[in-house]
Amino acid sequence: MTTTQCSAIRRDGQRCAAQAMPGEQHCFFHSTKAEHVRQRERGRRKGGTKSHIPTMALPSETPDLDLKQPGDVVQLLALTISQLRRGQIEPRIANGVGYLGSIVLSAMDMGWKPTPASIEFVVVQPEGQIPTDPDWEALHSPRKS
Repeated sequence: MTTTQCSAIRRDGQRCAAQAMPGEQHCFFHSTKAEHVRQRERGRRKGGTKSHIPTMALPSETPDLDLKQPGDVVQLLALTISQLRRGQIEPRIANGVGYLGSIVLSAMDMGWKPTPASIEFVVVQPEGQIPTDPDWEALHSPRKS
């Protein structure tokens, strides 16, 4: 069975490159049959309504998680699976969390440790007189003109 090219001419003056439907001269998108026109209209309406569904993500006030140990990542993945099953988040978001979780687990497996967010120093005043460094004093003393 041979298929023919759609005979419709596009807006840019080029011939449509799609295959014509069996026994027809046009592809589905250029067909003038009433049933095909209705199907295309239904598809446009359905596509328009699907594009307006809000994204199901966690609220912006959801606290950040510290993933310091593999167990923390496992808890995150378990929580994400539960949220997905309840319909609280979209599958693509859960997929992203799973992918990023596997990256964190791989990094931990290779010896990565999270760096501290801040470093604190405790300064203790020494007892007695502080020794002086003659080189430091020479560099930092006011110069005489």
